[in-house]
Amino acid sequence: MKRAAPIVWSILIAAMLCVSVHAEPIRYSFDGSSFSGFTVQGPGFGALPLAQVGQGAVPADNAFQNATDGHGLIVQAAPGEGVLLLTDEISTERAAMIRCSIRVNNASAAVSVGSIGLSGGRFTSVNSAGDGAYFLNQYRRAAAFHSPAGGGFQALIQIVNTSASNPLTAYVDNLEIELFSPALYYSGAFLDGDETDPDPISAYPAPPYTLPLDLNEGEQAMEFTLIPAGTFLMGSPEDELGREDDEGPQHEVTLTEPFYLSRYEVTQAQWRAVMGYNPSSFQSGPDYPVERVSFSEAMEFINQLNQMGEGHFRLPTEAEWEYAYRAGSTTRFYWGEDVDSSAIAANAWYFDVSNRETHPVGLKTPNAFGIFDMAGNVWEWTMDIYGDYSADPQTDPMGPFTGSSRVVRGGGWGSDPSFCRAAVRSSVPVDIKSYILGLRLARDY
Repeated sequence: MKRAAPIVWSILIAAMLCVSVHAEPIRYSFDGSSFSGFTVQGPGFGALPLAQVGQGAVPADNAFQNATDGHGLIVQAAPGEGVLLLTDEISTERAAMIRCSIRVNNASAAVSVGSIGLSGGRFTSVNSAGDGAYFLNQYRRAAAFHSPAGGGFQALIQIVNTSASNPLTAYVDNLEIELFSPALYYSGAFLDGDETDPDPISAYPAPPYTLPLDLNEGEQAMEFTLIPAGTFLMGSPEDELGREDDEGPQHEVTLTEPFYLSRYEVTQAQWRAVMGYNPSSFQSGPDYPVERVSFSEAMEFINQLNQMGEGHFRLPTEAEWEYAYRAGSTTRFYWGEDVDSSAIAANAWYFDVSNRETHPVGLKTPNAFGIFDMAGNVWEWTMDIYGDYSADPQTDPMGPFTGSSRVVRGGGWGSDPSFCRAAVRSSVPVDIKSYILGLRLARDY
């Protein structure tokens, strides 16, 4: 038996995302006098006045010295002016990282780096506040991630002087667009081991989708993050510390479609807004995860959501859940091997730090997809019926067709560290309710 809580159950993959990278990124070095490869217009696609834009010598001192070759784009903007740089169309089915070097001379610059999808008009952007501290590291490198939607995209850089009285000078250099398979957004390969690139956790692949619910002011909204399609190894290797027998054999899994996953476990306020009651044992606040929810009740909650006309909601499959937990990692936990459990407290509410209760969602460090509480707090229902793994490669697996129990994942506030690992799985009957068991939602893309 696994020690997950005072309920007696059998409670409660190493992920390798396939990466395919072009040999050379698409580069714009701004070393000439023309604007070949992109167009220049006023911010907001011409809604605001265009600043003076040219190419020439840029300062390479201090932190900028490792981010420019000394020649780049120069933007001189009066208050209210700015520039929108839009590349020519890039035809691809791949995901992409868009990165560039930016330096501004005061805190009145509003900077965006992002993309426009050619299919569906989707827009992905990383925005700065003030001088770009939100996404610019010490080397002044900015990065954004394009989510593949088919048909390709155009990359963009937008700089606006938001000051009422002060002029703005901005320098831009080394715009690079690196194309990847849709399997991956975050990994060491994305950054090529380049210390001048930002931590990828500081930017997400797409703006979160938010489900409109009748919540009180300040209560956590139900936000969803787009998870890309991809291929990975599901389960754990035989020599993994803390491994359970049902975590193997490891096998290759391909998810052919992207999907949305909620950034947080379903909260008590969100459940109440849909169902009209709160079944939880720990009713300490609206943003605590809902618990004491059976699988059948979870399905009724989802049925109610699907009547709102906001898309098709569901529980994630077991493969989707583990793929999202991993977020490109290949270790026991999404934050590393952590064999001595020295890092788990920053990432999960588990037995030693939980005070034997749940906690508000979103307080621990998210994984690389920007998803919170994938480890600890409450165990989470998945859609799959519990069964043994096959060693054969799988495409969009949905578990066995028959069985009386469903798979739950993630560990909870009563779990030991080893039960918060990526590959841990457990079997729970569909009519069981417990104060360690909640849910997280998926939404079809």
